[in-house]
Amino acid sequence: MNSTETALLIGEEKVAASGVKLLRKLKLELVALTQRSAGNKRKHLSYVRIEDGGCWEWIRFKNDAGYGVLTFKNNQYRATRFFYERIVSKIKKGLQLDHLCRNRGCINPAHLEPVTPRENILRGESIQAQNARKTHCKHGHEFTEKNTMRVKHGRVCRECRR
Repeated sequence: MNSTETALLIGEEKVAASGVKLLRKLKLELVALTQRSAGNKRKHLSYVRIEDGGCWEWIRFKNDAGYGVLTFKNNQYRATRFFYERIVSKIKKGLQLDHLCRNRGCINPAHLEPVTPRENILRGESIQAQNARKTHCKHGHEFTEKNTMRVKHGRVCRECRR
């Protein structure tokens, strides 16, 4: 057993019992991936680090947004999508993976949930997401169907517009 395999086995101790099965599936996928790859047969095993919070951090190549990226058979994939589809199931057309842990580098399938792009955006921390979660206007009036007007770029409080 090499040091990378040892590190992944030690990582199992950090994973909750329910996550150990997923972690073992990931290891099998990593081994299978490296056996199909040219060059260093064990290189992909060193691409994942198990974090204390349960995240499986993809530590190799990341895009500018912080998502893990890998190349397989001359095609580039997001690491999250690549492993989720091999360990859990195919992701339905029109859905994307939301990181429940808020860590874009995490590839732990237990931390990922397929959702619509709209749901994914609204769960985030963007200005649009923050505004969508607001239940009251800046003057304290509740956003209800009766008290809310839809405008081109959002909504406004009818009470404040009087």
